[in-house]
Amino acid sequence: MKITILILSVLILSIGACGCGAKPAPLTEFPSFSKIHESSARYDEPAQTDRLVVADATIEIQSLEPDTVHSRVLDMAFAYGGYVLNADNDATSIRIPAVGFKDAIRQIEKLGEVTNEKITGQDVTDSFKDLQVRLNNAEKTRQRYLELLEMAKSINEVLTLEKELERLNREIELYKGKIERLAHLVEYCTITVKTTREIKPGPVSQAFYAVFSGIKWMFVRN
Repeated sequence: MKITILILSVLILSIGACGCGAKPAPLTEFPSFSKIHESSARYDEPAQTDRLVVADATIEIQSLEPDTVHSRVLDMAFAYGGYVLNADNDATSIRIPAVGFKDAIRQIEKLGEVTNEKITGQDVTDSFKDLQVRLNNAEKTRQRYLELLEMAKSINEVLTLEKELERLNREIELYKGKIERLAHLVEYCTITVKTTREIKPGPVSQAFYAVFSGIKWMFVRN
């Protein structure tokens, strides 16, 4: 009976900690893709003012050699330490480290005539901190249940606690996965390059244009 009351108390405290009044866990530095699974003590460090932004760019280019443009973009992905998301005849999407985002865009703009360019950024700082809070609370709750498990005096109490621990373990892994995914999206920016083939006028077209320009010049002169 005592164990049951303690379990209910832990649940109430956990729910209260996840409420709207809970303060976001501070963040001192952006966690890299490889550091997500470090100790939860990491999430209790002093806060920083930097914002976490998921950046994306879509660039449309007109070129006489679209295949060459896509080939250059693919090479650029590996040169910047990134990877290829998608590649076909009309569009290529790559992900590169955020530190090279602006420079990569400048390089891509030199590959042809830019007909359209769109750069967007989504601020995910609050979402990231919220996930940190939830992860911290879940880990602390799991620790309380482990302590209660040592105090269990009946099979029913053990089974009840183990069921709750199993649920918490799934919840913790879910939060860690979301944090890792979000961290990766911030650390690696997405660039999509779309191409259209520039049509170079042939001899007949050039002759027609010359005649048209001459006639137009005569009318303007008169």
